Amino acid sequence: MNYSFTNGYLDPLINNNKNVYTITDIIQFASRVVPCKNPKRHKGEGSSRAPVPLPPASLQPEQPPVDQPEASTHPWFSTKTQERIFNESFATKALVPPKVLHLDWLTEQGFQFHTLLKDHDLNKFVGLSGFYYPDLVRVFYTNLHADPATGYLCSEVKCTRIQLSPDDLEEIAGLKDSGVKPRLADLKDVGFELDKNVFYQSLLRDPTAWLSESAIKRNQKKKVTYNTGGLNADDRLLHYIVCWILAVRGGNHATISEKDMLLMGAITNSIILNWVHVISDNMLKTRCLMDYKCPYAFLVHHR
Repeated sequence: MNYSFTNGYLDPLINNNKNVYTITDIIQFASRVVPCKNPKRHKGEGSSRAPVPLPPASLQPEQPPVDQPEASTHPWFSTKTQERIFNESFATKALVPPKVLHLDWLTEQGFQFHTLLKDHDLNKFVGLSGFYYPDLVRVFYTNLHADPATGYLCSEVKCTRIQLSPDDLEEIAGLKDSGVKPRLADLKDVGFELDKNVFYQSLLRDPTAWLSESAIKRNQKKKVTYNTGGLNADDRLLHYIVCWILAVRGGNHATISEKDMLLMGAITNSIILNWVHVISDNMLKTRCLMDYKCPYAFLVHHR
């Protein structure tokens, strides 16, 4: 079937000296039509219009490529961004020297507090040992983050993705993802209410000197401190394990913080804590706060 047109839209085809066009001619022409804005409608005109054909895919503008992170040439990193963060913030960051607890030796010496660690399934974690590479531990913390979908700890070392899920932490260190989080409100719900002065006195061999000193400080409106100097032997060792192995911090190990008291109180009162939360929270603080040293080198190495 042939069609005849007299308007100017088919002028580009008149160079063939045609006044009658086949359906093939019309389709070829339609593929070359450039869409234009809808003309203004006059009052009383309908709202329906024939669709304007789009240009073929070969004539459409190319979409700009999605920006990809620049690849790193260093074997420890997959992107230049990771390498830059490491060089700026983690290359010289100190590690907390990892400690190992030998439970058999404590038994031989007549100590009793370490039996509480077994009741909390911490004996495997406090006994972790082995070799580790300090720079690769720093790379691990450079890329450490919590997965937004699962909440699991994730990192990347030498272009290899690493995940520390609760199941992984239980397999490596025997930690349980159940129990109470060591917060004042949560511990109060299970019957442990912390009074720092009363709790600290219960740890001291002789609280008389501390009571006199704290009274003077209160009269002078100075801060009352809680130090490890006058503690019983078992309690002092328990505090050492808390601040050097369990809830590791980089310094000020001779001071008993409120967090230390909560952990010690939960352990001595047989309150099962969520140690996966404790360890994970401590690791993420190291990533976010630059004054925190890198902890748990043995744990990172075993992963």
